[in-house]
Formats: sequence, C-alpha cells, structure tokens
Amino acid sequence: TCMMMFFLTMVASACNEESKERVKASTKGEIFEFVITDSSEFERRPDLIWGREHYFVIWVQAHSDERIVFDLQGRRLSSQGCALDFEKLTIEEDIDVSSSMKPSIAWDEKDFFIVWSEREGIFGKQITPEGIILDEEKISISQQGSSPMLVWGDTLFLSVWMRYDHQEEKHDIYGTRITSDGSVLDPSKMPIATGRGNKYATGIAWNGSNYFIVWNDLRSGEDYDIYGARATPEAEILDPEGISISMERMNQSGEKVAWNGEIFLVVWTDSRTEPDEDCEECHPERFMDIYGARVTADGEVLDPEGIPISTAVKQQSNPSVAWNGEVFLVVWRDMRGEPESACPEPFWET
Repeated sequence: TCMMMFFLTMVASACNEESKERVKASTKGEIFEFVITDSSEFERRPDLIWGREHYFVIWVQAHSDERIVFDLQGRRLSSQGCALDFEKLTIEEDIDVSSSMKPSIAWDEKDFFIVWSEREGIFGKQITPEGIILDEEKISISQQGSSPMLVWGDTLFLSVWMRYDHQEEKHDIYGTRITSDGSVLDPSKMPIATGRGNKYATGIAWNGSNYFIVWNDLRSGEDYDIYGARATPEAEILDPEGISISMERMNQSGEKVAWNGEIFLVVWTDSRTEPDEDCEECHPERFMDIYGARVTADGEVLDPEGIPISTAVKQQSNPSVAWNGEVFLVVWRDMRGEPESACPEPFWET
C-alpha cells in the first residue's frame, strides 16, 4: 500500500532525489501531498508528532497477507515533508496482535516516546531526535489493554487505554503516568472510567495543569454519548463520574480534543441527523456529521447542544483537531459528492 500525508502550509518545498519522495507544494496555503512509504505490504494506522526541528511519523506494516503480525515502523520528516531517513526505521518487529493495532507517539521536548498494544499488553519505546532507539527491550506499561493513547504534560507522559472486563463484559478506561526516562509510575494502573456500559477512549490533551481524556460511553444502554474526565499529574481523577459532553439521539463517537490556552475543543462524529423521509435507501448511520463543544479548564461544557462543524450530505466522520496559535483546525473524512465505495479527499475547516 501507499502511505500518504497531507499538510496545510504556507511554505513551498521540494525534496531531493535521494529522498525518493514525491511532493506537490503550494505557496498559497493549499494542501500538498507526498509519499512516506510505498511498500507493497499492507500499511495503516499512522500517527504523527512535531519534535523541535522535524516530524516523526509512525505506522504499522502487516506481514504479507496474515495481517495479525505487524512491524512498527517510522520515519523522520523535515518541516517541508522531506524524508530525513533513507531507510524506514523499524521500531519493533513481529508484533502479534489479537485486534486492531494503533500506535501513538508523543514528544517530551527531548525525545520521542511511542506506545502500542499487542496480545501481551501495552508497550513503549523511546527514540532520540536523531532516530536512535534508546530501549533495546520494549518497556512494559500494562499487561492488559488495547488502543493506547499518549500525551506529554510538561513533566510526565500520560498513557490511556481500554481494558476489557471479562466479568462485566465491557471495556473500561485505565491509564498510567510515565516519566521521560520511561519509568511507569502507576504499576497498579489508574482507573479513569469503570462504570456501567462500554467505553472507548479516543482523545487526550494537556492544558498546562491537568490532562483531559474524552471517550464515547454506553452507560445509557441505548446509544453512545461523549464523556470526559480531568486527571491531575498526581494521578487524581477530578471527575470520577465523568463530564457529560454530548447526549444527543443516536450515537456520538470518534472524539478528539485540543487545548488553545483557554478552553478545550472536543470534536466527534455525530449521528443525530435524521435522514430525509423521501429517501428510500437512507440509513441513519450513513448520515453522520461533525460536531464539537468547548469545555473549560474547570470541566464546564459551554456548548451542551454541540456546535455543528460540518453537516454536509452523506458521511463526515473520524475528525481530529489541533490549535495553531490563532484558530482550531478541524479535519475529517468526508463522503460528499463521492460514491460510498470511494476513498474521499479530506476537507479542512477552521
């Protein structure tokens, strides 16, 4: 497969011949794209972070057609998108997974830290800005869990993941603090959300004082809603029952969160919109929109009914959000104007 990356930039660029990267650049703030890896193997689940002078992008690559054994790979990229490493960096080999694997990467102002899940639990490794792996043996973070997320909080990382409760037959959310040298501070793990109903955490941010974790929650027993909780650097959960962010009809899911110095913005995929009664082929879950809500540092939800960010026809899903110093940038997968089987281009909106 071919891994692509899209940037919104004001800087035109071109990579040299040795990088073997293809670039389309613009000086007008338009999107340009380039190839990160063009392996014939099955590649997916990229994540990206900026680290002082360059980007570091990671992804997983399947072993031929098995797709249950993966390698975790990465590559450093310049601010113009040029590959700084002629060869891809293999971070961990022969990872045996029982479900979908999605790694996460963060930057602590000195080194990169990467976390991932496999059958035996959650693991991590540190990598220098020069691309040197500091840990010959992977760091064990948790013996159970999947889909970890990671964020740096000035002095500590917080990693959060889902853990399946076999007795209650539901997923709960746990986490742990990790120092910059890779030491796990909460070996017994920090329970973040363990109430009734399934929970899937997909967003985490830091505001200079506390961490904010957001997830979709089935405590209502009918549809997934959006909840969140703040956690201190001392591992105290400030909102043990969770903060209700959105409880609209149908499902809300796939939430992400960012901080702008004053408020958090939480964005998610929302299925509240009812299809046209005259549409015979319409299904409610096929008409998903992008909504958001602002949340203060004290946990107050300023937009309980949600902010409609994109309510175009067909599906908008899988949003992400970032702050650039002036505005929030929200991106999502969009199916407007395309057949449902097509792979759409991303839309950008501030």
